[in-house]
Amino acid sequence: MAKAELKTKLENLDCKKGWEALKNAEREFKAWALNQKMPLARVEYVATFEKWDKKTEIYVFFFTDSGLQLLKREGKLSEIERIYRRQLLNASYPFDRWPITFYFDSHENVEKNYAGNYFYRLR
Repeated sequence: MAKAELKTKLENLDCKKGWEALKNAEREFKAWALNQKMPLARVEYVATFEKWDKKTEIYVFFFTDSGLQLLKREGKLSEIERIYRRQLLNASYPFDRWPITFYFDSHENVEKNYAGNYFYRLR
């Protein structure tokens, strides 16, 4: 097998590993949030796992602006990020290749400012 071919196969494996880790961690995070009675509306991510794109973004949406502000005031957002990162680590997410940035928002904001369209919100 040629060196370039091996490199491509390894990159494709890293890409697959990244997506699997995101999906597994999301499932664990949602279970944790449900157990904590957290007002979680949804989780979205923006990732390519291509070598030209060195980042991954995770968006955690709560139902209302007021619910998000309450979690912020109580200092819970840093705890949420810490727990999510731990779940990503447990899922073998490749942090060394694709660092993660977290964003917190509300479904209410998406409804008010993006016509309910998450695609527009994430761009």
